[in-house]
Amino acid sequence: MLSIAIARRRNNLKCHEMKVIAYNTGQKLKELITIGNRKKHRITWISNTLDSCTISFASGKRVVLLTKEVPSSFILEKLVSLGIRYVICLYRKPPILNFQFTKTNAIEIFFVSRDFSFGSRDSNLLKMISVETLCILDICDACADDEDQGRK
Repeated sequence: MLSIAIARRRNNLKCHEMKVIAYNTGQKLKELITIGNRKKHRITWISNTLDSCTISFASGKRVVLLTKEVPSSFILEKLVSLGIRYVICLYRKPPILNFQFTKTNAIEIFFVSRDFSFGSRDSNLLKMISVETLCILDICDACADDEDQGRK
């Protein structure tokens, strides 16, 4: 039921194409997000984890989607320097991060909680995660649009 409500809310948001990079995402979740996205946002899929060697791929993007790795302070600083405004993390539980860093550097981190009691390959769970992730992308896009309007 929650997924239906989120999907309806998502359809009501005004969104433009936003550039997103997703690191180390499983194939099934990638497929579900791609189908649900309906070419609304431009998502680049990277099979590697986010680290100092792959962080350069995030240049020019606004959102980073992480499924396995917890960003270190060094990585967060690099993301901010590349212009990343939002990080979406898919974890069992939110990791411990330096939230003072996020306040002072104007980067927002969203968490999509995963209940692994059903197993990470459960198709209904993956559908809910994909819908929630897409809703967060749309919210980020709407917020970014409001920020851009405020600068004009």
